Amino acid sequence: MKKLIHVLVGLVFISISIQTTHAQKLYLTTGAGYSIGTNNNFYNLRADYHNIQLDSTHSYTKYELGKISMGQGLNVEFGLGTHIGEHFSIELTGFYFKSNKQILENAEHSLFYDKYELDIIQESILTGKMMGFKPCIVYWFGGNNIKPYTKLGAVVGFTSMTEEVDFRIFNELPGYYPTENYSSVFEFASNISIGACITGGFEIILAAGIRCFAELSYAAINYIPTSGEYTAYKYRGKDIMDELSASEIYYEYVDEFNTTENISENTPTKVLKAQYSYSKLSAVAGLKIHIIE
Repeated sequence: MKKLIHVLVGLVFISISIQTTHAQKLYLTTGAGYSIGTNNNFYNLRADYHNIQLDSTHSYTKYELGKISMGQGLNVEFGLGTHIGEHFSIELTGFYFKSNKQILENAEHSLFYDKYELDIIQESILTGKMMGFKPCIVYWFGGNNIKPYTKLGAVVGFTSMTEEVDFRIFNELPGYYPTENYSSVFEFASNISIGACITGGFEIILAAGIRCFAELSYAAINYIPTSGEYTAYKYRGKDIMDELSASEIYYEYVDEFNTTENISENTPTKVLKAQYSYSKLSAVAGLKIHIIE
């Protein structure tokens, strides 16, 4: 990772130096588009059923494979580039991406004595965002009014993610609340993510110094959080954050841990790291403006 960061920094400085010597060929780009997530994460979802009688209990569980990708959503870009020859240019593009909501649901249904029902539903909603930059080398295939091109580069993103959980209970058993619910918001800490991207597209000349472009790109990038914390926790609408210990609020994601490290209530709970895919296939369209031809 350190070597890749050094390469990226080098590309940035090269781009700046080239822009100084070839300022007559500077251009700006701005665009927006939509991304379809790829390289899904898989989760085991379950629906439990229990039929409880006075002398017996019958149970079964339905398992389902849940698939989500944090790479689906809207993104905007703003870039600076410079031509370094007839067929090559260097670009540094900043971007902001916000993923669509990804929903996972587990459920449990119990029937007591053919009379009382108990339903428990847990719904988790994941959302994420990433902002960063993409240094790229562009190869232009030539042409007059329409110029196709391809890009190859890196992606450096600062990523964060939120998980909202709604835990609902519907209960017909005597002596219990008919409805209960717990709701929480868990914020994964922002972390740097590094990946690669490849792009193909074309531009069309609209007027002197102004062009429009359309492109299709693929970015391979993942987010691995290292820590997180609950920022909201409610029971039946009442804030109960003050009732939680430090170990219940704060979490650290590590490569390995011993269960004895999670005994204290005054230190963050350690759990194993997980990887979330932000890889995506994106369609982007926008404008390219030459500052000086």
